Amino acid sequence: MSRDGTTLRALLAEALRNNPVIDLSAPDVLARLDNPDADCAFDEVAMDSLGRLETCIWMEVNAAIPLREAEMLDHPGLMALATHLAARG
Repeated sequence: MSRDGTTLRALLAEALRNNPVIDLSAPDVLARLDNPDADCAFDEVAMDSLGRLETCIWMEVNAAIPLREAEMLDHPGLMALATHLAARG
């Protein structure tokens, strides 16, 4: 199923909100996750390999979108990864 960048960005933001191992305590991180026009770099939420794995699992289970950790490393923010996933189809 093909999804546009906006939909994918929203799904990725939801995956981050539900990720139990990342840090969402920075003052404006949650506000940026809720703003569809804002970006959030994964290093801003202390994303490590376990955080990437949790995000990949969430995307597969909840959104039926396969995601590899390497893709998160190559596209280290919400907007970049959403754009990549949309182009990937």
